[in-house]
Amino acid sequence: MSALQELAKAFGGEDVSWIHDGVKGENELMERGDRLINFLFAPFPDLKLPSGFRALEIGSGLGYIMEALNRYAERQGIRAESITGLDIAAPMLEKAKARVSGPPFEFLHYDGLHIPLANGTLDPAYSVASLQHIPKQFVYHLFFEIKRLLSPTGFAVLHFIGFRHIPNSITKWEEIVRAETLGKPYWIYFYSAEELRFVLSEGTGFKDVRIEGNGEAFVVALSNRQVSPKFELDQPFKSTTQPSGTGGDLKRLYDEHAALSASFANFEEKYAEHTNFQNENRRRIIELEASLQSLFASRSWRVTAPLRTLSSLIRR
Repeated sequence: MSALQELAKAFGGEDVSWIHDGVKGENELMERGDRLINFLFAPFPDLKLPSGFRALEIGSGLGYIMEALNRYAERQGIRAESITGLDIAAPMLEKAKARVSGPPFEFLHYDGLHIPLANGTLDPAYSVASLQHIPKQFVYHLFFEIKRLLSPTGFAVLHFIGFRHIPNSITKWEEIVRAETLGKPYWIYFYSAEELRFVLSEGTGFKDVRIEGNGEAFVVALSNRQVSPKFELDQPFKSTTQPSGTGGDLKRLYDEHAALSASFANFEEKYAEHTNFQNENRRRIIELEASLQSLFASRSWRVTAPLRTLSSLIRR
């Protein structure tokens, strides 16, 4: 099973409440969605949703952030033609469809390689609190898919976790390195500003790449056309305390990510305990079967057969 398939299995379980960072209740989840959409768009006030926009959320989960984007647009008097949720976990998509139905909401399953949409059909693509859980090679490939799908005036806004988050990460760096060395999926992938701007501009070919963040988290705006002054690739990245205009949202996002990591670690621990319990029971059953076979083959079992028959007749 590939790392992406392992991830899809984790996100496709029956209990998906842990993906919301411990936030419970419909109103609270809607407020969280509004907060995360504001977190994405606030650093780039020049990026405007056009009327009749077609949006794609990467890693849409149960659709709460999709609904938040629709509310964000409606507050500005802007109508969405479609807001599509993309996810690798088919069971998650079914749950999302059950709670979010009708226009402008749509859902697509992603195989990790090809997004089933036509070239140049998206106005915004966006992702928050999702890409840090995807193996990097798949994210790098996803950049090319986003570039292919953006309309001539479209843009993408993406959220990443930075290397400065390592001291605050629930998953220890040693565990992450060991998992990577053994080719096993793990829970968080870190990025640097320099990595992102070189990969996205020189590697993927986006004309416009803007990065806001403090090294612990980044919000990146992408476009196939130059809409801001072009940065020099050898210019040092200027870290900011918080992406401009987000207020305390970055701090809350860190806290939510920590809660999500803790929830997943607890899930892994319980799964391991369940597996060990099953293995122990299986071992005991095998030992019991071997003991019974040994008993049935023994001389004493054969010698006492008439007594067992007599005892059975007496009980009748």
